[in-house]
Amino acid sequence: MHDNRQIILGGVASAAIEPYRIVAHAPTAGQLKRAISADVPIGVSSDTAAIINTRTDYVAHGPHRLRVGAAVTPGAWLKADANGKGVPASVGDVAIARALQGGAIDELVDVLVQPYKV
Repeated sequence: MHDNRQIILGGVASAAIEPYRIVAHAPTAGQLKRAISADVPIGVSSDTAAIINTRTDYVAHGPHRLRVGAAVTPGAWLKADANGKGVPASVGDVAIARALQGGAIDELVDVLVQPYKV
């Protein structure tokens, strides 16, 4: 049986956030932004785009989809690139998800959102 339970949290977008992108806390309390590689990721954005100053949800834990910015293999830990897309994490990185399937650049892949320090 496939378990579809997710922990979904929300906040206000400090800038536009595309669907299925890695998100992080913005400098203003309660706000979210599309993550970049230097950020500590907190989840993956929902399936709808968010515009500035609108409420949006993100998956903090559980199965979801993520747009990738590089080729990924099943089982790879993923972190954000400069555009909030998932790319393979290296030792010492804080990853946000684990790939459940492989994918090529700009594809949507199934992931398990689960913060982890590689």
